[in-house]
Amino acid sequence: LSTNEIAALVTEAGIITGWGSTHIAPAGFLTTVRKLTKKYGTLLILDEVGTGFSRCGELYGMLLENVVPDIATFAKGLSNGVAAIGAMVTREDIANKTISKSNLTSTFGWTPIACAGALKTLEIHLRDKVWEKAKKDGKFLVEKLGNEFKGDHRVSNVRGIGMEVGVTCTDPNMMGKVVNKARENGLHLAMCSDGNIQLMPPLVIDRQVLEQGIEIFLDTVRKL
Repeated sequence: LSTNEIAALVTEAGIITGWGSTHIAPAGFLTTVRKLTKKYGTLLILDEVGTGFSRCGELYGMLLENVVPDIATFAKGLSNGVAAIGAMVTREDIANKTISKSNLTSTFGWTPIACAGALKTLEIHLRDKVWEKAKKDGKFLVEKLGNEFKGDHRVSNVRGIGMEVGVTCTDPNMMGKVVNKARENGLHLAMCSDGNIQLMPPLVIDRQVLEQGIEIFLDTVRKL
């Protein structure tokens, strides 16, 4: 960054949610990156599409290390699925210097229904502190799976932050079999190309339903 040849650094906040790899950054990574980008005048852009809105045990992923970026992007959880919408938030000085050069267009990005849904979603997250439940349920999920798969040669890793959890199959070819068989048993799973299975339960899931899903997942893996 010291060469001033880098305009911006783009990253997710603490964990990769995109494409389901769920790789977790070392503690302090985001804090260090923020210090360096400030030191050299590099913009820090955080992708909060997957980490935002309580998914990782905080309202936004940036709060995991109390880092304030220069630009943040949001979508998906922004309106809780009621309508398609995405958003970019930035500092006032950046907005003032770029607004005249920006081409702000969208087919349906700011419809009244989508905006109303986004505002209500934020209101509910703040009112109910949804992130607290996500943190608690996520801790339970990771510990339960970690204990159950301890010493199991079929699973090489269990990791996660909040309700974003990954389970890596030792044999990548096994992943597809697990996903397909689990679906037959009533459990939908998402998979990544590196053999990782991505678990993203609903943030409002009942503990009994969560435990039922865990049992289906464990039973599926053990029978392969």
